[in-house]
Amino acid sequence: MRTVPLGPWMDVLWHVPALLGVLVALGLCLAVARSLYLDALPHRAQNLRYRILGWSATVGALVCALVWPGLHHVQAIRVGPDGSWKLLNSLGISLAEVHPWELRRVEAEDLGGRRLGRGRLVVRLRDGRTFRSVRVPGRQFERARALLGYTEAMVLSRPLASEIPGHVFTTHGPVLAASGP
Repeated sequence: MRTVPLGPWMDVLWHVPALLGVLVALGLCLAVARSLYLDALPHRAQNLRYRILGWSATVGALVCALVWPGLHHVQAIRVGPDGSWKLLNSLGISLAEVHPWELRRVEAEDLGGRRLGRGRLVVRLRDGRTFRSVRVPGRQFERARALLGYTEAMVLSRPLASEIPGHVFTTHGPVLAASGP
């Protein structure tokens, strides 16, 4: 089993403290709500607690809205001994498992003319599911391509993208199929 990182971890490192901030805001909301429910407080103290409750809920929701979309992008591909793929997000949570016999197509979008830009790696499955990665530098795409066993001859280059046509992934690496997904 090996793990192939796709994007720089520094790009998504802010997810962990942001999620901790959401947990702190949630804890503050619960503590203040408990105090409002259990304690007999004067009007001024109640007003202050309602303000704390509102602001902590608002900040927690805003941070959640910033973090949530990033948690749906693939950060790494973990290849199992049988050739199965686990697509992991920045927290190491599995977004999907792709079985070795499932036909897949891998594309690198918007890496630039000589793969000097930063684009996204897209895994498309035959059943229509699509998984996009975090922003990937061109050199990282080349490294991931080599680690996954794709040869340069397997990569079809287009003006703004590179594509590895439909294939299955065996214990020995990728095997191109007659027709893609």
